[in-house]
Amino acid sequence: MPSFTCTVLASSTIGFQTCGSTSKLASTVCDGRPKGKPVESMSLRPLVARLRLLLDHVYSSSENVAFSPDCVGEIAMEMSSQLESGQTLLLENLRFHKEEESNDPEFAAKLAALCDVYVNDAFGSAHRAHASTEGITHFVSQSAAGLLMEKELNFLGKVLTEPDRPFVAIIGGSKISGKIDVIDNALAAARRAAKLIKKA
Repeated sequence: MPSFTCTVLASSTIGFQTCGSTSKLASTVCDGRPKGKPVESMSLRPLVARLRLLLDHVYSSSENVAFSPDCVGEIAMEMSSQLESGQTLLLENLRFHKEEESNDPEFAAKLAALCDVYVNDAFGSAHRAHASTEGITHFVSQSAAGLLMEKELNFLGKVLTEPDRPFVAIIGGSKISGKIDVIDNALAAARRAAKLIKKA
């Protein structure tokens, strides 16, 4: 069985998981808002060529990246079971299934059936209780954060505990409700820093 990660963008993690080993990797992405049904313009198929280029750069050799037109089901199972050592399989957009965002246990179990180990490298969606971020962890024997996730957490931890001066935070996104806690923590860090400067 291949290991499984929730993002294709962190080529460093993909490279680490497959480079010089017998690992097999199935990778997928949660992209856009297709509202639980396939939308051709949101398909991950165009990412195959880019992922191949990124992995060619990591390995300094020509890499074969397969594509499954679905992230679960018979075709995905068959393709993942036929992966050769060091090979990568990109699965279709998770959000083409409404069960992804509703964290459906049956859907999460189908995702988990594709792998032995689950690696989440999607920092931007890790806070969501979706099938591919939370649900799957109940059905695999091992779960881990990827290298990009580690980098993001280390950076955010440093910014909130020992920020460089001057301290400037630029926070973006479509939903402000999901950013309130981050803003509160950033303001608290800035206030602590201001008090330290005044005392000095």
